[in-house]
Amino acid sequence: MLSILWDQQGIIYCQLLPDNTTINGDVYCSQIEKMANQYHIVRPEFDRIILLHDNARRHTALKTRKKKLVN
Repeated sequence: MLSILWDQQGIIYCQLLPDNTTINGDVYCSQIEKMANQYHIVRPEFDRIILLHDNARRHTALKTRKKKLVN
């Protein structure tokens, strides 16, 4: 599975995941952290990131909510 995170200007981060990988809170938080690091390299003119989420479990998981508050 290919997981892609993007903004209005294009792709910021993509990761090819092994077959049968479930994107849970742990995997999602890891991807968000990697994307944030890459974002500051690719888009240095922007100083903050705003994420738009739906109510999928990986977005509403306690670990994900805590991660969003810390960063």
